[in-house]
Amino acid sequence: MHACTHESLGVPETPAAAFALLERNGVVWAALSARLARAAGLRNLIMHRYGDLDAAKPAQAIAGGLGDLEEFAAALRTRAGLAPTPSRQG
Repeated sequence: MHACTHESLGVPETPAAAFALLERNGVVWAALSARLARAAGLRNLIMHRYGDLDAAKPAQAIAGGLGDLEEFAAALRTRAGLAPTPSRQG
């Protein structure tokens, strides 16, 4: 949401809407936007249905989504004209 307002793209009403707005303006690509929007939905599910969740499922989603967060950060750095962050692997 901060990236949207910083880029003067508007003020999205939800995190998922923020990712869609960033996609429409070429900050992130469609596949990443969709994955990040699903992650935002997972956050809402965790917050509102915490007692009903199988803890293993959010844990798997979080572990699998770390690369998406790194891709998102890289896209924002590229948009800002900054050098990419070196990989933590190897």
